[in-house]
Amino acid sequence: MSNLNAVADASGQVVVFPLHRRSGAVRVAAAKLLRSRTAAAANRYRHTLAQEKFAELAALGLSEDEQDEAVGAFLTEVEREMAELHYERIRLHV
Repeated sequence: MSNLNAVADASGQVVVFPLHRRSGAVRVAAAKLLRSRTAAAANRYRHTLAQEKFAELAALGLSEDEQDEAVGAFLTEVEREMAELHYERIRLHV
């Protein structure tokens, strides 16, 4: 497999490294969302990000249910990271 975020197990089943554990991607997405100038811009980015993740998982052969669960967990982790970044900015008065 060329994608380093997925491997095939002994049965040939695709095993994907969980999206929500991809800390670099979570941090980048959270930072971009926090920099969005409007709610509409943030929503557009969130939608684009979700579509990219759905496409990545579909290309790996995951079912729609598996994709929904993985993308939902990723976006939840992004929201958690946003809250942490926001709290840190408040704490540091930045």
